[in-house]
Amino acid sequence: MNIPISSITLVSNVRNKIDTKSDEWKSFKESVNNKGILTALSVYEEDGEYYLLYGHRRLKALQELGKETAPVCVFDKPNGDLSSKQIDENLMREDLSLFDEVMAFR
Repeated sequence: MNIPISSITLVSNVRNKIDTKSDEWKSFKESVNNKGILTALSVYEEDGEYYLLYGHRRLKALQELGKETAPVCVFDKPNGDLSSKQIDENLMREDLSLFDEVMAFR
């Protein structure tokens, strides 16, 4: 399912920032531009609004590329601590700084 990027709200993100000047970011963004999003963004819906669970870097890349829609998978609203779930998702990814990991558990 594709939804307008403008309808996705950020609630929480364990990443303090995304280094959009790094070579890794430029390569990632180029891949998104050339191949599209390989894994849909994870969102939940509440009262007709979509809230991002996972996929902050993918969403940022789509925004910077001027895309209007994003592929999403809609999940139930999470119970409990979203930060710990985001850490689980991001530990397998590069680009998560030690500061981001520490701040997620504070």
